[in-house]
Amino acid sequence: MFKNKKKLDSKVRFQRQSFKKQLRQARDYKRETKKLTNRNWEVYLNMLGLGSWKTKVLAIISIAFFVYWIYVPNIFFVKNISVVGNEQKEITGGISRSVRQYFSTHLLWPQRNLLLLSKSALQTYIAKNNTSVLHVAGVSKKFPNTVIVTINPRVENYRLEVPQGMHTLSNDGIVLSQLGDVATSSLLNSLKRIIIASSSSSNITVGQPFMEPESFSGVQELEKTFAESAKTEVDYFSMETPQDPDIAVHAKAGYTVFFDSSTNIPKSLAALKVLLANLPATDIKKLLYIDMRFDNKSYVCYKGTACEKPIIIPTQSPSASTTPTSTPNLVPTN
Repeated sequence: MFKNKKKLDSKVRFQRQSFKKQLRQARDYKRETKKLTNRNWEVYLNMLGLGSWKTKVLAIISIAFFVYWIYVPNIFFVKNISVVGNEQKEITGGISRSVRQYFSTHLLWPQRNLLLLSKSALQTYIAKNNTSVLHVAGVSKKFPNTVIVTINPRVENYRLEVPQGMHTLSNDGIVLSQLGDVATSSLLNSLKRIIIASSSSSNITVGQPFMEPESFSGVQELEKTFAESAKTEVDYFSMETPQDPDIAVHAKAGYTVFFDSSTNIPKSLAALKVLLANLPATDIKKLLYIDMRFDNKSYVCYKGTACEKPIIIPTQSPSASTTPTSTPNLVPTN
């Protein structure tokens, strides 16, 4: 059924013409080589795998695509700037100008391109170059071409009255402007008054803080929480000098409360709340002043009594040897 195939004799196979031809071809085979040019740039291209024209065309297309999306105005270039947290057109316009100025200072790595925009760097730039901004809460991107800047504006909050005249203070204590005779009554009434009594007050410079940070922080704390503790609103604040830690709160109820901004204001307010809760309503109506500048003590002065005198804030905190004639220890010492 199956035929036995005879193996070729090796001697016979080497004598065949076809085998000799194959053997000769194998002996003379040489791998194809490409002669490299002596030009350095072509050597580098070959090293980068860009030796053929196809790879070079592909590389050129990729570079052109990169340049277009990075440098040529396209869909990702910022066209809209949105400011959140402010309703004043002047502040919004100032922030928009700052953003565009930031773009113009970064041309090599264009920040106008939303893909490349550094949010933290832009946030720092806006805060540094806008005195109308109290705090930049954040910068966000809204693709394809919108930047959203969220701010807390620096606004007029206090009316500073010094012997040299009146100025406006911002909500963080920066002098914003000088108030002249043309200031409207509505503007004056909308600002909380801070009276500095001394004529030797330091120079007032627009754009710079006027009061010591500790004293101004005390004013802010008292403005926020005094009414809750005293059950009466603040009429105005007064101090001897901008550096004075002693703050007098003049209440609309007709009496004055002295605080030391270098101490714990919340603790003093809590003690004031306890004190007033223990005073009869008839006594509260007769109050002239309450001194809360002592640790674990408070001193009360009523109208028509021996302690009544012009309210002048001392330049130094009172000591035990200079306590006014009053009723001591009305606040629990615990």
